[in-house]
Amino acid sequence: SALKWFRRSPAHYKAYLAGTIPSVSSPAQAKGPLIHSLILEGRKDYVVHPSEYPTDKGSKPWIWAANYCKDWRAEQVLPCVSKDEAVAIESAAQYIFRHPLAASLLAGGTPEASIYGTHAATGLRLKGRADYLGDRYIADLKTAADATTNGFSKSAAKYDYEYQAGMYCTIAD
Repeated sequence: SALKWFRRSPAHYKAYLAGTIPSVSSPAQAKGPLIHSLILEGRKDYVVHPSEYPTDKGSKPWIWAANYCKDWRAEQVLPCVSKDEAVAIESAAQYIFRHPLAASLLAGGTPEASIYGTHAATGLRLKGRADYLGDRYIADLKTAADATTNGFSKSAAKYDYEYQAGMYCTIAD
């Protein structure tokens, strides 16, 4: 991800490293890390908010503008998702483990592995964080709004996946 900022300009890269560029994620992008932690580490790194909240006159459908809901959110340390979002996250994980090839790629290796190498031409030390390190491969989980070949190809181009793959290959070489 740092490479994306360097390609824009060295000043952007410096600002990224300093933490002065705010991280903005779409709702779909926010689900990616939640799916990753469930698939790779078996952790549910989220809480499911109730569908209703109590009032003096009974209960009402959950709405983030209500003071009760705001107070509840303020007490949480994990991201909050709706029941439907939790079902989607858990379904994605189940789908991966039911898929023969995907399941085999996520067995017998190391999830969230730090990997290191040296750039041959410059001698610079390189570091990466692989989603999953197998015996002779690196698996990188990606979530996509459109998993068709054309849709995923557009996402791969938009998010510079080829640079990430190149970095992994350089480190692993």
